[in-house]
Amino acid sequence: MSIRAKFAGRCRSCGGDIAVGDQIEWSRGSGSSHVTCPSAAAPAVAAVGTYQISGGSGYGCHGWSVGDVVRAGKRNLGLGAPEWLIVLSAKKRYYSEDGLSFGVGDDEGYIYSATCRAATPEEAAPRISRDAEKIRITEARKALNQIVQKIKETGTLPTDVQPEGETFFSTATIYGGGNWFVVGPAGIWYVRNNGADGDDWSSNNVRTGGAGAIGWMVPHDPTLEAALRAIAEIIPTEK
Repeated sequence: MSIRAKFAGRCRSCGGDIAVGDQIEWSRGSGSSHVTCPSAAAPAVAAVGTYQISGGSGYGCHGWSVGDVVRAGKRNLGLGAPEWLIVLSAKKRYYSEDGLSFGVGDDEGYIYSATCRAATPEEAAPRISRDAEKIRITEARKALNQIVQKIKETGTLPTDVQPEGETFFSTATIYGGGNWFVVGPAGIWYVRNNGADGDDWSSNNVRTGGAGAIGWMVPHDPTLEAALRAIAEIIPTEK
């Protein structure tokens, strides 16, 4: 049904802000939407040179603090918005019921909002650098997982051995969990600790000083060793 908005919220159709008094279409449990959504081409400008951003806790938003640098959402702010914004002021509002109608993304929770301006290149640079490093680490972890799968698929499981060589990426615990790599002159190992209570210790082929582990070995490959060492420059490793 069409009503006047009693509370501020977010349009389920265009994602834009709904202000108190706006004419909206509303139904319980489905949320609110503009009767006529504003043009997506126009940035959401609160004052000259400033932009409004908002998000609901049910959608994973945790709010902002003054000075935060955030990436502008072109879909929400329009094509004319700058890529990076800096937060000038921030606030939050809690909705104890019918939160879906106001953009919370859940029955209850917070709507966070902030007033921003365009960030200068110098202000945006640290955030851009951090984002790039996160991507670099994510890609390195993907590459490491691919190496794990390759060794498990193509490697052998020699019996009753204790691999010798340089250890990488160890997450071994005293409780029999974790995994690691060993790079030695004879082969490259991926070892998965298998000494926790409840593990099937009869499957173990690697001696650890505890209950043992399961280890897959492939013949030494300089290319594979180089890949592991390159990843170790990105991901912290125990040696």
